[in-house]
Amino acid sequence: MPRKSPLILFVFFIVWSNLSWSAPAESSALIKAYHQLSAESATTFATPIAIRSQENKRRLSAEIYSVLDQPLNVVAQALTNIENWCKFVPLNLNVKACTYSHSDKDHQLTLYVGRKFYQTPDDAYTLSYDHQTKYSNDDGFKVVLSADKGPIGTKDYLIEIDAIPFNGQTLLRINVAYSNSWMSNLASSAYLATKGRDKLGFSIEGIDAAGQPIFIRGSQAVIERNAMRYYLAMKAYLETAQLLPEERHKARTLRWYEMTQEYSKQLYELEQDEYLEAKRKEWINQAQLQALETHRIN
Repeated sequence: MPRKSPLILFVFFIVWSNLSWSAPAESSALIKAYHQLSAESATTFATPIAIRSQENKRRLSAEIYSVLDQPLNVVAQALTNIENWCKFVPLNLNVKACTYSHSDKDHQLTLYVGRKFYQTPDDAYTLSYDHQTKYSNDDGFKVVLSADKGPIGTKDYLIEIDAIPFNGQTLLRINVAYSNSWMSNLASSAYLATKGRDKLGFSIEGIDAAGQPIFIRGSQAVIERNAMRYYLAMKAYLETAQLLPEERHKARTLRWYEMTQEYSKQLYELEQDEYLEAKRKEWINQAQLQALETHRIN
């Protein structure tokens, strides 16, 4: 039978009776899901966030819901533009570089994905996504990134963004998913039995004798952590967009690291100095790759 995590991670300190939704009818499904997840969730993380995950046979997925401080038009401008993705996705410590190419009919985003410490793009594997903006207007937007193939036989990668306006802010949903192969299942099982044995996710499976939450482990914890890293990258990008261009990358990397430390039980991997130095070098490598890609297209 498919294994599903409880829909239990919520930290919005909002009195629901005071909310005044102005979303159109087509946003009702997003609103309903958000309310459902919030009603079934309870914990006390610092940042308002709600998350759930699911494992169905070899398909893994995780959803994140959050209210961002920025208005819809600002968030839409950031996430519907493929070039911007290469400014925030590499904040994820597993992404070593990102390049993009686009034409009237084709928008491709290539991620170089590797280990958590510094690596050159040559030491990483590539994951090529098709980037599509399904729609974008005053009522909301939808962006879908899809990749047919990944490493070790993995396939059907998806990063899906839905957003609607909310009291001058933006209600955002992120859905991250992919399908395992028997080879990747073996690799995952080995990881979860060793280095990943004690790593936690965000969904809560229960409460212990001391009244503390018991966080999910295993494969669902892995995809929840990765979804959260992408979400925090988007958030760091939006929060530093008004800085001078020469200040943005350093500020973004520092902000991303600071936010991950709010969830240190789940997301701590490197000391701050090691992370910042790795991202400084990887940013230089990315610029060189993008220059080569731009030259190739032109």
